[in-house]
Amino acid sequence: MDPGRCHRSRLSRLGWLTLSLLVLGRAVAAPMHPQLPLPCTPGPAAKCAGVDLSGQDLHNADLRGADLSGADLTGTDLEDADLRGARLDGAHMIGTDLAHAQGQRASLRAAKLLDCDLESADFSRADFSDAVLDGSDLESAKLAGSILRHEIGR
Repeated sequence: MDPGRCHRSRLSRLGWLTLSLLVLGRAVAAPMHPQLPLPCTPGPAAKCAGVDLSGQDLHNADLRGADLSGADLTGTDLEDADLRGARLDGAHMIGTDLAHAQGQRASLRAAKLLDCDLESADFSRADFSDAVLDGSDLESAKLAGSILRHEIGR
């Protein structure tokens, strides 16, 4: 047998083995639903107005006083999030999880909360003027002192 051929054959097998391990390693290490880098950094007093945060995991996030006006929060996990004093005016929330969230004194003017989970959330003294809450679960939600008016013709 030609020694050069044997060397190439081993090298070829080694190359395939290395390539296979690399591919498998990446497949195992890759998250099932990778999150893209966020265009803003969610946190207290964050400036995220108009930003697409749809599908993000913001479970237990501290968003006190954050500006999320006009943000797309469709399918976002905001369970147990602290939204006290946050601005969510005109935000789009479809299927958003807000269960157990703290949203006292938050502003949700003209926000769309469609099929959202607000179970046991506290939005006391929040402003929901002209907001749409169709299909949302408000079981055990605290809304004492909240503004829930809707002006016809808007």
